[in-house]
Amino acid sequence: MPSHIVRVAAQNLAFSVIDTNDLSTIRGGGLALLAAVEAVDAHLKASQPSYRRISLGASELLAALDVAAGDEPSVEADIRTVLAGPIGSAGAAGPRGSDFSFAVAVEPIARGADKSLVGAVARAEARLRVGQYRTLSFVLPDPEPGSPGRPCEIDRVRPAAVAEAGVEVSRFVAVRRRFGRAARQGFYDRELERDPAGEPVRAALAERALAFTNTLSDLTADTAGGFALPPALSGKIAVVHLDGNGFQRLRNKLMRDVDAVAAFSTSVRTWQTRLLARLLAWALEPDRSHMIRQPVRSRQDDDEVARLRFETLLWGGDEMVFAVPVWAAWSLVLEIEDELHGWELPGDALFRHLSPQERRLTHGIGLAFVNHKAPIRQSRSLADDLCSDAKRADKSRTIVSAFAAESVELPRGDLDRTRERLLLDGAKATVPFAFAKPAVQRPFQSATTWFRCLKGALDRSQAMKLALEARQWPGGLAAADAGSGDAAWSTWAAAELTRVLRERSGTMLSPTWASATRRSTFRSRRRGRVRPATRCCR
Repeated sequence: MPSHIVRVAAQNLAFSVIDTNDLSTIRGGGLALLAAVEAVDAHLKASQPSYRRISLGASELLAALDVAAGDEPSVEADIRTVLAGPIGSAGAAGPRGSDFSFAVAVEPIARGADKSLVGAVARAEARLRVGQYRTLSFVLPDPEPGSPGRPCEIDRVRPAAVAEAGVEVSRFVAVRRRFGRAARQGFYDRELERDPAGEPVRAALAERALAFTNTLSDLTADTAGGFALPPALSGKIAVVHLDGNGFQRLRNKLMRDVDAVAAFSTSVRTWQTRLLARLLAWALEPDRSHMIRQPVRSRQDDDEVARLRFETLLWGGDEMVFAVPVWAAWSLVLEIEDELHGWELPGDALFRHLSPQERRLTHGIGLAFVNHKAPIRQSRSLADDLCSDAKRADKSRTIVSAFAAESVELPRGDLDRTRERLLLDGAKATVPFAFAKPAVQRPFQSATTWFRCLKGALDRSQAMKLALEARQWPGGLAAADAGSGDAAWSTWAAAELTRVLRERSGTMLSPTWASATRRSTFRSRRRGRVRPATRCCR
């Protein structure tokens, strides 16, 4: 086992990555951090024969290597020198590592009773936190000669130094925007080449010469698949946030064996690449031509490049954030859920001490439907809150928690209180909002099937009446979804459908709704007409 561990982490991202609502600037900051950490990884691999990477994320690196006693400060200084230099191939015109806040720690692995890496990693993490508390949350910008003395028009904090497209911005914003626009084209290419599953997608992207979106408005459209979109979907996008359940806890458990924790991190990175390849292949399918924004020429917009309506806002580590048109989100999440279902560690020698449940990796998924004009920071924050809500509901499965914002203004403050106000008439929820039927391993797919069955059997007004009635149920919609006491959800739902539609709409509905649904047929009467039977799946 190597004698030391190396821990590198970017800090204070709120002041260097998500400090604006400009998409290219945010993307540039995130990709710059990834490039800086990868540069350290490459430098140590070339200069340290004993170097072993354990894990590499979006802005973090954990590795092991041999260091002579007393040489820890010099190794740390060497890493900081690499981090402080130019990032990428733009040289002085691009971002510098010194523009960001990085923390570095090299810690010896104790050779006492506990020979694991856990103690060394914990000490390194403690050093990083102490250093963070002792420094400013942001990097003070260098004086800019000739500065107009006004704040940057994008981040509203740093002094403006240059003019880009008629907008006065700070140097840090300018270099991040340029880096984000240049690096995004190569990002997918580099990630997809990590696994053979990405090769067909790389070839398809190259053949079609697709560019990527400049703004979130590029994700929107008035039509999809040849159909005009309803006003409710106009200008809407979806932000999808994925976060692994208990990945850090599992890493800590595996930390006693360098090979095991490295294999775990490699597996996750490979699975992420395959997920990205699947989602891009899904977006490029011939029957999804609406996922391509065709070239536009008009007085308001002059863009002669076809652009893919798929944006990656965060990549690496345990988390991923995507943005897509609102009308594509549901299908996208179904693809994600299906791909994540295969994330399972093998039961070989490295992982044999893990239980089957521990080897099965799951995620929390937050799905936020928002207006493209909503501040991207708030949209991401909402998706993050939804992701946390899904993780709280059940970590043994991949759960999706969704929320639709009806206006540009997004809910502020506690998400649960907002939902209680909207869905429960202010009453406290007795079960998680992200509740999903127990034992169902693909709850989003199951819910989709049920929604389609219900949509085919009820018109909008009937469904709204049922939802309003369920809102009055003790515990609100969440409790209604969970069922009442020992009664199964389908039994409660059948009774509620029958009662509500008979009493409120004068509609007769078969009391055997649940069994009829399982038999893949559904009949209802309204105003003397019999609606056609609707096909359902179990």
